[in-house]
Amino acid sequence: MIESCSPGGVAWPLFDFKVKGKEVKIACKTGTAEHGGEKTLPHAWITLFAPAYKPEIVVTILAESSGEGSNVAAPIAKKILKEWFSR
Repeated sequence: MIESCSPGGVAWPLFDFKVKGKEVKIACKTGTAEHGGEKTLPHAWITLFAPAYKPEIVVTILAESSGEGSNVAAPIAKKILKEWFSR
C-alpha cells in the first residue's frame, strides 16, 4: 500500500507528501468502480492511512460518478491530510 502512494505507484497526488517540510509516508489503495455502462463516469475512491508505520488517521473518499480514484478522490484526501498534519 505504501508503494501505491509513492513515485511509480498510482496515487500521484500523494507522492512525496510533505507538511511543514516534513515527509509523511502514506499507505493507500485507489479504485475506479464502473457502473451503468460505457456512457457513465465510474465511481472514484481511495482509502489511506498515515503515517504508514504508525497511523494517526484513516481516510476513505468515495466520489460517485466522478472519474478515476487517483484523479478525483486522492486530491480530496490530500486536502484532509494537509489539514490533519498541519495541526
